[in-house]
Amino acid sequence: PWGNVMMIFAPNAGIAAYPSWLPTLELLAVPGSPPLVVTDFCEEALVKSQQLVQTLLPNLRVVQPVFPNPLRQPLRQTTHGNKLPAYNNGFSMVLQAETPRFNATR
Repeated sequence: PWGNVMMIFAPNAGIAAYPSWLPTLELLAVPGSPPLVVTDFCEEALVKSQQLVQTLLPNLRVVQPVFPNPLRQPLRQTTHGNKLPAYNNGFSMVLQAETPRFNATR
């Protein structure tokens, strides 16, 4: 069903903040689906997203845990209420559906 799609990119996604992501994540949790590269403004947002995905969809595994995005916007975003580093596309992670393992015993 995915044709030639090699990956899906979700910039500044806010997965933990927007419940509307759930149907899309459920679709991507099916084996054979392309990897999902997610970015967000701050590390905390992606850590929360990672925890949410691991709780709700355990077969959508984290291929690359949260890391600073080397291609982020170089200027820091001004945020209100906290002093956490925040950048457009500042942090990334990669998710992909786990491939089922078949038992080869006879």
